[in-house]
Parts: sequence; C-alpha cells; structure tokens
Amino acid sequence: MKFIGGRITITSAATRIQLTSHASIDANMKLIWFSCNADPDNTGSGFIGNSDVSNAIGVTLVKTATPTVLPLRQIDKKGSIDPSTVWFDADNNGDKIEFLALFE
Repeated sequence: MKFIGGRITITSAATRIQLTSHASIDANMKLIWFSCNADPDNTGSGFIGNSDVSNAIGVTLVKTATPTVLPLRQIDKKGSIDPSTVWFDADNNGDKIEFLALFE
C-alpha cells in the first residue's frame, strides 16, 4: 500500500483538474481510501466529482468544513477506483484542494 498526501491547484476556475495531475499519482494505481478538503487559504469553495464537476455539479468542499472522506474499500476488502475518474474544480483561480489518499 502507498499513502500520498498533497495539494491540487485549480489554475483557472471552471477548468477541471484530475487527481492524476499530481506528480505522485497515475491511473494504474488503485485508490482505496480518499479524504479531501478546500485549502483554508482559498478565496472560495472547491468541488469534487466526475469529469463534469463544476460549482453546480459535484460535492462542495467548503474551506471551514470537516474533510470529505471516501472509504472506497469496505469490510469485504474489495473495491477501488481509478484515480483518473476523480476531478476537482474551484470557485476562483488559484484555489487549492488538499488530499490524503491510500492506494493498493
């Protein structure tokens, strides 16, 4: 297993960024646990979802909220997702998403 923590910068608001844009993550890895939140220094909120994520579609990550946790592997020890299916967006240019991820 591999544990990776990092930060994704949304260079341009309304321009989606994949989790695999982080240098330590590639699409061949199996994501089994994931936590993320909006950077506390952001101007606005961040968003997590599929390739269509936006400020109208997806889960809102408010900078003052508890991190969002996605326990992808359940008790049966099965379940993982392709990290290239995880996308982010933000309200403002330069806002960041902080994450912790566990890969098999």
